[in-house]
Amino acid sequence: DMRMISLKDAAAVKAAIVDHGAVCTVYRSEGKYYSATYNSYYYSGKENRNHVITLVGWDDAFPAENFRQGTAPGNGAWLVRNSCGTNEYNHSGYFWLSYYDTSLAASVNVIDVQPWRYDHCYSYDSIPSTWFWKAAGVEAVARQIYQVDGGEEIQAIGYYSEMNSNSVSLS
Repeated sequence: DMRMISLKDAAAVKAAIVDHGAVCTVYRSEGKYYSATYNSYYYSGKENRNHVITLVGWDDAFPAENFRQGTAPGNGAWLVRNSCGTNEYNHSGYFWLSYYDTSLAASVNVIDVQPWRYDHCYSYDSIPSTWFWKAAGVEAVARQIYQVDGGEEIQAIGYYSEMNSNSVSLS
């Protein structure tokens, strides 16, 4: 089960984080907008998004002046669990992202996986790559192959696409 929640509905995003542990979105990542002093990030430009992140918490009182690019328009930040590991652009793999970052996607994705329903769960890099695929007037094909145990039957499959009129086939 996958659903999208508008970032304008901060209460719903926060509830999804509490209920599911995390939500997925994208933003513009450029080191020059990161503040190592406050482990924070704020971007106010118009460049395209280029990095998938996971929101795992928030602080409504995180001070606007703790962001590097001037001052954000208001207090508050999402706690981000980054996939880049622990380096100078993360404190133990986490950083604060301003609520007012202009590069944040308009929505977050919530994935409700219930592995206890099945004997095995196979997955591959869930949602993120679909944000970067654009195919206007061209058939786009993506293939994922899973090796399953002998006698095992696939009982469910899920995928996400921002395009209408797409299909899934099993073979």
